[in-house]
Amino acid sequence: MMIVPLGLIVIAVIVMAVRTHARDGAHDFSLTPPSPGSLGTAARSAFTGASATSGLEAKLRTWVDAGLIDDDEASAITTFEESRVPERPSRVPMAAEAVGYIGGGLLVAAIFLLFGNRWESMATPARIAVLTAATALAALSGWWTGRNEEPALQRLGSVLWILAVAATAGLAAEIWIDAIHDGEAPDRGSALFIGSITLVAAIAAWTRRHEPLQHAAMFVAAIVTTIGVTEMTVAERRFGVTHVAVALLVLGGAWLASGLRGWLPPALLAELAGSGTALIAAQMMREDHDEIALWLGIGVAVVLLVLGVIRSDVLVLLVGTLGLFQWTPQIALFYLEDSLGAEATLGLIGALLIAVAGSITKVYPAVRARRGAMRGT
Repeated sequence: MMIVPLGLIVIAVIVMAVRTHARDGAHDFSLTPPSPGSLGTAARSAFTGASATSGLEAKLRTWVDAGLIDDDEASAITTFEESRVPERPSRVPMAAEAVGYIGGGLLVAAIFLLFGNRWESMATPARIAVLTAATALAALSGWWTGRNEEPALQRLGSVLWILAVAATAGLAAEIWIDAIHDGEAPDRGSALFIGSITLVAAIAAWTRRHEPLQHAAMFVAAIVTTIGVTEMTVAERRFGVTHVAVALLVLGGAWLASGLRGWLPPALLAELAGSGTALIAAQMMREDHDEIALWLGIGVAVVLLVLGVIRSDVLVLLVGTLGLFQWTPQIALFYLEDSLGAEATLGLIGALLIAVAGSITKVYPAVRARRGAMRGT
């Protein structure tokens, strides 16, 4: 019952975190090792002349005077910032871009209506031809627009490629159901067939463009494929929610680990998607194994908290905190409601959550400070 609300929370956190990360990334003045020849007298001359009036160098001068950094480090920062190519400003107003997306959405809806009213009467080869053309058109259009240096067109290319992945899923479903099985989908194998083909397309798009939309499409396709593999591995009479939950728990853990290792950019999205999926998987398991799921869920939350502290990862720490708030009341109600009553149990839960919030409040600044220190070394 709590899967949908939790999923919405995780999605909201992912979207906000990705937007924050993208916004703050432009102001990231991480230190990088200075190149040979950039030290010595060049370091001392970095603050002379007209360039010393710039905002960055004024700040660096203040930090040097305060003893926070030395001249060599300040010179390295200046050299790095001067070598960076400034982000090309968009020539397309955001309002025009938004109106364009609305118009495009209406056009897509019109195409759906056009073919939707005739879809049942179309032969299978014609359906496959339409879906193939739609996939190719979206993919080629996304590739062409994504090559442009205009940021608005690059965003459009990302959207077109996720449409291409969705069209690939529809094409795979059409081939599997109508072309291979004459309109009668089998009880097993659909998720594996459709998911694996879609996953290949999603990986190809993500490999070409490491954008959040491509990452999200790849993750969704990976979920469907994982469920399909589990379905084909477990005997049909035994397959159930528990098997899906275990598979998603493994996938979430692997996705989180890959994000922490930097293997699945944007790493931020990989960390949040993986940790959120692990929490949802534990919640799913309550349908068959109530008590086991409770301790598994609190265990996942604690692991996320520990990982967040050890790795100084604020976002993983926040997701672990959500998990702790999710599972602590459930465990308290499960074990104490009959003995203490609902009122006392709720009061105890409130006290526990206040204590947890206080502990997190103390840990959070230390984690942020440690993360900042690690980024500055």
